[in-house]
Amino acid sequence: MERPQGKKTAEIISLVHNRIKPDTKTEFMRLIGTIESETSARLFSDYLYVLGIENQVEEEDSPTWSLWIHSDEHLERARELLIQFSVDSENPRYRQGAKSAEERRALAQQADGAARRRMIDGRQALSRQATLALGPLTLLFIAVSVTVSLISNFGDRPNLISSLFVSSPMSLHSTWLERLLSMREIGQGQVWRVFTPIFIHYGFIHLLFNMLWLKDLGTAIERQESTGALAIMILTIAGISNLAQFMTHGPNFGGMSGVVYGLLGYIWIRGKCDPFSGYHVPTPTVVFMGVWFFACILGWIANVANVVHGVGLAIGIVWGYVAAKKR
Repeated sequence: MERPQGKKTAEIISLVHNRIKPDTKTEFMRLIGTIESETSARLFSDYLYVLGIENQVEEEDSPTWSLWIHSDEHLERARELLIQFSVDSENPRYRQGAKSAEERRALAQQADGAARRRMIDGRQALSRQATLALGPLTLLFIAVSVTVSLISNFGDRPNLISSLFVSSPMSLHSTWLERLLSMREIGQGQVWRVFTPIFIHYGFIHLLFNMLWLKDLGTAIERQESTGALAIMILTIAGISNLAQFMTHGPNFGGMSGVVYGLLGYIWIRGKCDPFSGYHVPTPTVVFMGVWFFACILGWIANVANVVHGVGLAIGIVWGYVAAKKR
């Protein structure tokens, strides 16, 4: 232990080396010294804070106050500043530092409060959304999907819903341009046929699975952002993924799965890249959907429009990443 000498030493200050203890922010905090006055210890702590050196003041067993530094990279710098403080503790810069620290803490507290108001507990994000009333657009899409499924007897009566999908025959040996031109209904202005296959479901389990996911994911986005934002997202995902499926495998497909994977990808990546977005998808959920995705690709689950799944997921991931970075 050493006591610095200088032109003015208002308090008894001791430098301490190689004393550490666990910290919640970093692995360890390191003690740089002690001061025999709480006022001086707080004053110096505020000065370090303004300089960007995270620190902590604690009362010791004896009537002294210890100064702990959170990061090793600031250790030597903090010790040097403590020596300077010990020889000139009445310097006006320390009082000014305390004032600046108070202002910065107030601003940080405001920002933290705003972030907390927007934050959703990650472990409860989807389950919490499930307890909320369904978003209006989410409810509408579920109602239309159920209605279309019942009217067509889950696709067994396709003539009753033929206006909802592209029925043009297509040769997979033709060029992409020829395939695009073969969509005669679209050329006649019936553009809705690119989007409406999402309402067609081939079986009760197919419908139930997709509607349960749409209920949670769609409502989450409607509540967190807006109904308009969800509408744009669904139409974009549905249009691009349906068109990709048609161009690669023809017109015989349907279901909300591509949209579901797109919304899942958006919420997952948005939550990971923007912790204050209010979005979070639990890891087991991501694993389950990933296993299901690859089980379909490998053919373990038959009659699946895998292009719709893949394109929808890719759009959602990119969308979530871009939205997070823009914030």
